[in-house]
Formats: sequence, C-alpha cells, structure tokens
Amino acid sequence: MSQLELPGMIIYGDGSWEIINLNPDKIRGDIRKNYPLGNPMHGFTLALQNDYHARQQNLEAILQSELSHVDSRHPPISNMTPDAWLSRTLNIVNELLFQKNTELQQQLQTVKTAKQYAKLEATYNAMILNDQIANLQVKQTNLYAQMNRRQAEAMKPHAKRRRLVNRRTSKHVWPPLPRPTASLKRRRESPQKSKPGRSMITNVP
Repeated sequence: MSQLELPGMIIYGDGSWEIINLNPDKIRGDIRKNYPLGNPMHGFTLALQNDYHARQQNLEAILQSELSHVDSRHPPISNMTPDAWLSRTLNIVNELLFQKNTELQQQLQTVKTAKQYAKLEATYNAMILNDQIANLQVKQTNLYAQMNRRQAEAMKPHAKRRRLVNRRTSKHVWPPLPRPTASLKRRRESPQKSKPGRSMITNVP
C-alpha cells in the first residue's frame, strides 16, 4: 500500500471508529500553497521527511532496542528454560505492542486536529507506528506458533502412553457370563401364579 492510500483508524471509547488518511504528500502540498513565494520552513519539512526514511530503514534495530528496554524493567528469570524464555519474550512483545497501539491512537488524534507542520510530523509518526505494529504482530504470531509446537511435543509422550493403555485394555479377554441353571430356566418360562384372595395390583391410590 502506497503512502497516498495508507489509512489509520481512531477507535473511541464507545466502540465507534474513524478512518484517518495518512498522506504526507498532500500535507506538504497544502503547506506550499500557503507560501506561493517559497516555503520559509522548507528545511524543516525536508528534515521531517528524512527522519521518517531513516527510522523506516532502521525499523528492526529500533524495535529491538525498545524491546530490550521493556525487558530491563522486568526481574530476571531465575530458571531460564526454553518455555520460560518463550513466555517472557511473548509478554515483552505484547507489552510493547500495547504501548505502540496507544501511541498510534494519540498520533492519529493529532493528525485529525493539528495543522501544517504538527500535522505533517504526526503523520510520519503514525506511519512509522503502523510499520512497527505490523512487525510486532509478526513476532507475536511466530512466538505463539513456537509455544503451540512445544506444547504439542510435550503432549506426545502422554498420548503415546494413553494409546498403549487402550491397546492393552482392548486385548484383555473378559470371562464369559455364567449359563443359567435349569431351575432358573424353569422360573423364567413358567408364569407366576397369584395366591387366591390377594390382588397382584399394589399402590392403588
């Protein structure tokens, strides 16, 4: 998606939302219209553009530095295992992802309300935040996939043990039921005779 079509979404507390277009070229054009004889702040707008491109090129390095900073705020892991490392890393990514989403909402609000240079600067910031959030979401997806694989590997011995138990149970030969005796057969075949003077109906209301 090109810069001219890059959207942002403001999400309000009541659940409603609003699309904000991030178009730095249009904002720079609007600024130039205000100065037909030449933009006295051309150097400032160019510096904002160059800073955006520099941050975009160093996106991964900047994110890794910020992830390390978030990690430093947490106590060290006493027992470093692969599962503990995965859980810790995922928590750090989720924490930074939440922070970046909050910052993006703030910058989109500025894009909506500010004018000229503040609007241009907030637009570049929002575009960088969009890229950072997409990068962190990829990391998050990969970490969840690793955790699911490890959980599946850990469950394999238990599943194998259950299959062995089921196989042994299915092979067990249960003893045959005892055959009915002759007296039991006669009792089943002959109808019961009621005693005279007594009804077979009970519990009559």
